[in-house]
Amino acid sequence: MPAVSSIVIRSAEQLVAVEPAAAPRVSVAQVSPPRGLPGAEIELRVNDTHVQWRVVGAATWTNLIALSAITGPAGATGATGAAGATGATGANGQSPELQVSGTLLQWRYAGSGGTWTTLFDLDDLAGGSDVTETVAAVAQVSDVTLGGAGAADLDGDYLDIDIGGGAIVRVWFDIDNASSPPSAPGTGRLLEVDLLSSDDTGAAATKIAAAINADLDLTASAVSNVVTVTQPAGALDAPVSTDGTNLSVNVSTAGADSYTRFLAIDGRLITNLTAENVKLGVENRILASLAGAGPGGQSATLTQVLDAMLVGSTRGSMIVRGAASWQQLSGSGLLRLISGADPALLTLTGFFIQARYFEKKDTAIVTGTTFASVFTGSITPRFSTSRIICLSMLNIGAAASNMAFVRIVRAGNVVLQGDASGSRTRVTGAHYANQAGGLQSVPILASDVPNSAAEQTYEIHLASNAAGSVYLGRSATNTDNAQFPLAPCSMVLVEVAV
Repeated sequence: MPAVSSIVIRSAEQLVAVEPAAAPRVSVAQVSPPRGLPGAEIELRVNDTHVQWRVVGAATWTNLIALSAITGPAGATGATGAAGATGATGANGQSPELQVSGTLLQWRYAGSGGTWTTLFDLDDLAGGSDVTETVAAVAQVSDVTLGGAGAADLDGDYLDIDIGGGAIVRVWFDIDNASSPPSAPGTGRLLEVDLLSSDDTGAAATKIAAAINADLDLTASAVSNVVTVTQPAGALDAPVSTDGTNLSVNVSTAGADSYTRFLAIDGRLITNLTAENVKLGVENRILASLAGAGPGGQSATLTQVLDAMLVGSTRGSMIVRGAASWQQLSGSGLLRLISGADPALLTLTGFFIQARYFEKKDTAIVTGTTFASVFTGSITPRFSTSRIICLSMLNIGAAASNMAFVRIVRAGNVVLQGDASGSRTRVTGAHYANQAGGLQSVPILASDVPNSAAEQTYEIHLASNAAGSVYLGRSATNTDNAQFPLAPCSMVLVEVAV
């Protein structure tokens, strides 16, 4: 085998040479491997849980390490740093100015002459809608009481019944087919009721109710000697009235027109409004509509604006100021913004609320010194705090040299009378008769606060100063002679806000 001069061993990274000699020697030398081809670039990202990598352009990300593996505990809060230096004072800002253009509130810098910028539309600040309700009309109910001993005493008497639309039906009584009819009313007609002289007042009442039911579009009923007549719903120009000494009428339910009342103004309940808010709410609604800026931008006349507020059956008026002048609205009614609340909410002290009228055409007699009721009228106040003004005109007769005493009474108490003094009789009014054939008109004016919204009845009481008699509606001497008068009596009850 030939001799070996050297041995070379190669690896990927080293070169080893062995040379024979007197002392063999091995040497190792580092060598550089050949450079490989360039690799693809990678990119990194962090999602909620891991650090991830992928080759640029690859679709899939590969988790490299979990964030939890490289997240340590929170460190302690560091000390507060020193305060920084105060910054320089800024320049003064410009003052703004405001204007209202139509319904827009706008601003700009004062004195700039620049463009106005809209802040908001004032319509966006408007409250809610008004809330109203319609109150139904009320039918008038009257009770007609038949006096005397029987039907024969009704000869010559009649009833006038308002049937609506200004028409009057005069109901008269033909006794045994021998009575003469009265003259027809100017705006209506006659209705004959056949009665027998042998009929008592109960039988007569039944026949009268039957005739009314058969001929008129009304409802009538009879109980004992009382005929109850229900007239058409709504306010009437005249109640049931009588012409005769043996018929009397009491209105148990007053008729009233349908009307609309406000329950809320600008979306706020009336009961939650202060007096000033109610007052301003009404004034704004009136003035805005007069200026053509009412709800929905509609213009309205004064009458149209208050149409929903001026309601009822009595006559009244109200003064309000329009855009340039004061105007008066006369209407068939009263301001009813509030129902069941204290009228002081409207700040309308002394405002006329309602009135009730009563009349008595038949006569009455009271004998002796004990007071007795001869004439009554009733009213139901809208508010418990209202004042009731009582007005009455009485025609009174008495025997010559006798005196008639008058009192106005509610619930058993005299509403108005003179001060107590010795044994003198305390009265509301009086009449001294110079002669038996005389008749004296005695006016009564009294004021009362019943402190209740329940129905209130006011009575006229009469008495004599001696054992003799006093008379209502006639003189003491009452023979069939033109010189002896018969006169009606009347009463008006007025509710006024206080």
